[in-house]
Amino acid sequence: MSDRVPGPSTQPDEIDPNSVARLLPGGSALRESVLGIDPFTLDWGSLASVDGWSVWLGHPPVPDRIAILPAAGQLIWGDPADVIGSAVAASLAYARTRGADSFVSAAGILQREGPISLVVPGDLSSGLAPAMAECTALGVPVVSGSGEVLGTLDGLRQRRTRRQAHRFDAGRSHDPALSTQRIDAPAGSFGGNSLSSFVLHDEGEIDQVQVTGTPSERMGVEIGVRGEGIDLAASLVMEDDAARMPGFLAGVTSQRTGSDVTIGWSEGAAPDPETVGALWQTWLKAIWGATLVDVRIAFAPAQGRSALLVDMRTRSSQFHTYRAGQLDERA
Repeated sequence: MSDRVPGPSTQPDEIDPNSVARLLPGGSALRESVLGIDPFTLDWGSLASVDGWSVWLGHPPVPDRIAILPAAGQLIWGDPADVIGSAVAASLAYARTRGADSFVSAAGILQREGPISLVVPGDLSSGLAPAMAECTALGVPVVSGSGEVLGTLDGLRQRRTRRQAHRFDAGRSHDPALSTQRIDAPAGSFGGNSLSSFVLHDEGEIDQVQVTGTPSERMGVEIGVRGEGIDLAASLVMEDDAARMPGFLAGVTSQRTGSDVTIGWSEGAAPDPETVGALWQTWLKAIWGATLVDVRIAFAPAQGRSALLVDMRTRSSQFHTYRAGQLDERA
């Protein structure tokens, strides 16, 4: 791995309440709270160093171990309805970054890995009860009481997901929030061409990361997963998410291009292929509950034919065709 690895390179994102509120059903109490606040900025980079952020719906002081949402003071210490609105707007912005395009998809993402929770150390107005109930349904946890707040926060599924994944030492920060990174002029890339391929299937054989060849732009990736509830249909959703996961690494971006993935990086941030493979293992286990992740990455020389990559492209194409046919029959 490069000796000169940058930290998180996200830029503060402006969160537009009017835009993210479209993910909420009309007439909901949360929608009104979100639309009641002004646009604000949020830097996602610090999320890579904590299990999650909290919004404290009460008076200070806040226990030292609780990381507060890094938004403007009036949004997190003002009117309770605005505080709730800021927490939900930030949660929806995160979900949209992770691919959400509806209330259902946003709720699925936030229930798995939502970065924000609400802490209610005392009593709240009964008029806020509908909004709080909708927060729970959306996947924004509500923790009540002040005595066991830290233990309850630590036990939340969303917090456990991040805590589990952050234990992996990748040599630099990594988190789904870092997929907001933008690299205008990548210093290099893997994949993203007609000779490369990418596939995730539900037929993993052994929990491993296997890298073959010297890193080059010609790259084949096969990921086999196994775990409770992981079937052919789940592999389709997991494949799309896995294509983004190299971009969880600071200084790296990743995007799907048809049946391939392009992994790019900023100057001095070229990722080690073994680290990328371990990152796939880490986050597929943490987010999706996979118990076995079989990662096989192969590179071909810059010039000449590669029988291995031809074979991988063939298997990738065959599996994609098979899965599409099976899922169409079930529809």
